[in-house]
Amino acid sequence: VMVDKAHLGRGLGRAMTQALLDHPDIGGLRRIMLVTRDAHGVYGACGFEPVIDSSHFMQIHRPKSY
Repeated sequence: VMVDKAHLGRGLGRAMTQALLDHPDIGGLRRIMLVTRDAHGVYGACGFEPVIDSSHFMQIHRPKSY
């Protein structure tokens, strides 16, 4: 997800990420991972958590999805 600098701070990144996570094709996935340099707050608000021993990797882990 990338938001143009002119539009930062309007919740667009969070809205796009949540729309992706809400898509039915994503619902059955047990693990969703991403890499970010500076948007931990955006992804954290959507349920992503930092991966241990990493400053850039984040994940949603739902082991009981199936």
